[in-house]
Amino acid sequence: MQTYSFEQQFQPPTQMAPDSYLGKIISLLQGIARHEMTGVCMYTYFQLLISGINKPQISEVFEKSAAESLAHYSQAVQFMLLYGGRSYIPCSCDPIVYLNDPQTSISEAIRAAINHEKTAVESYRKLFSVTSGKETELTNWAQTQAQAELEDLLEFQQILGVV
Repeated sequence: MQTYSFEQQFQPPTQMAPDSYLGKIISLLQGIARHEMTGVCMYTYFQLLISGINKPQISEVFEKSAAESLAHYSQAVQFMLLYGGRSYIPCSCDPIVYLNDPQTSISEAIRAAINHEKTAVESYRKLFSVTSGKETELTNWAQTQAQAELEDLLEFQQILGVV
């Protein structure tokens, strides 16, 4: 019986050339997965951060957005695995500088959420354009996700008008 070391058992598969069609799809899905996991961290933090008279309504929006980001992350990883990508995606919330600032205001948090949603819409649109006419399920998913992110973007923009 052959034995394997830990490194042999958990060696990630060889990466595809990034300029190949599948490489582009996997790269876009990796970016989406990282972005969505950042959203989970950011929205959870903002949910806990905010206080004051608007807290219940705005806190609920951030809670819903965190759960949605987690679902989108999971779906992106599932598609990535389906297309031959690696199951491990390094995710980091380090770029979110304001996480270290307890003085972040509600309006700053909402502006950050708006920027986050704009980037998500663009990511899904890029995936849609790459897969359109070739990968029906993935194209439909990208279109649905872009629409969901647009709705979230509009919701945050409406809140910002109120705050």
